[in-house]
Amino acid sequence: MSSELAAAPTCLADQARPVARRENGAAFTIQLAVKQTRWNCPSKPSEMPFENASPMSPHDTISVMGSFPLGLNTYSIRALRWPDVPLVEYAEGLKLDAVYLQDSIDPGNSDPAHWRELKVAAARLGLELHGGDAGALPRTPEGMDATLTRLREGIRHAVGIGSKLVRFRVAGDRASMPGPIEQAMETMIRVLRSVRTEAMDAGVKLAIENHKDLFCWQTRQVIDSAGKEFVGSYLDTGNPVFIMEDPLATVETLGPVAVMLHLRDSVVYESRGGIAVQWVPLGEGVVDFKRIIARAREVCPPITVYNKPITGRPPQLLPIYWQIARSCSIAQSTVHEYLKAAAEAGVSWPLKLSTIQ
Repeated sequence: MSSELAAAPTCLADQARPVARRENGAAFTIQLAVKQTRWNCPSKPSEMPFENASPMSPHDTISVMGSFPLGLNTYSIRALRWPDVPLVEYAEGLKLDAVYLQDSIDPGNSDPAHWRELKVAAARLGLELHGGDAGALPRTPEGMDATLTRLREGIRHAVGIGSKLVRFRVAGDRASMPGPIEQAMETMIRVLRSVRTEAMDAGVKLAIENHKDLFCWQTRQVIDSAGKEFVGSYLDTGNPVFIMEDPLATVETLGPVAVMLHLRDSVVYESRGGIAVQWVPLGEGVVDFKRIIARAREVCPPITVYNKPITGRPPQLLPIYWQIARSCSIAQSTVHEYLKAAAEAGVSWPLKLSTIQ
């Protein structure tokens, strides 16, 4: 680890520990033994203006959930390099309700016979099973045919294992967009619409992960424009801070179209080389899970919540924080001051594309 990236200061967030317990043999209720977790932002997420998308539209009908089924995203334990069936059995051993198989390394991952085995195993163990990954948009037009093929294979794979969801992304992060952001959004909408018939016929939804690429209102615009009848949000709480976005604002905007919710925690802190972000164990970062779960109960349809902590990765220095400071012709020393100065300079939240390019 670089000497410029010191350990995250503990003053950014008080300790919080997620606790799950099964009630009457049914779904898990998520509780948090928390002190108040602090997330420095210029105003409450509910007061933040969103462009071209709103947290709730007049057509969104949401029932408040008493509890969420709780699952495991296997990406969190990928270092174990287990095949699929042991991963499913591990989730059942934890008395979970669901398992999401992400980035499977099982040799039979492309074999329909293996899909049937997985489907049977999940049913035997009483687990909701989801999986299937279609990658992301290609960086060049030459890769479009391969992307469409992978999308269709992802739908077939989902049907084979009994999943109703297929994960898809715009890009790995904002810096690796396939062209200007508005163009990438248009391409994404066009690609999604091109497989609408296959998805609808299969009864599968394409789950778009907010993956350090688009702001939440941009992701919502893609989902709404492509068609909410077959596209939804793979809602992740660990990625928003990488684009200087409050995770609670992300939940408020994407929650009404979410098809699942993945919990991940991050810390944001000042380093000599800039502003650093790092994923940490749940409850050790700046994500206020108590407020997020409470808000998710209000705005999300019935969905499963997945634990998806990612640890062991070094901090990342994010230029977006410095770009915002330069665009406002200021020099700040903390994340809070960045956001406050941006608001005083008239920059809307989330920050618009023109501000950071």
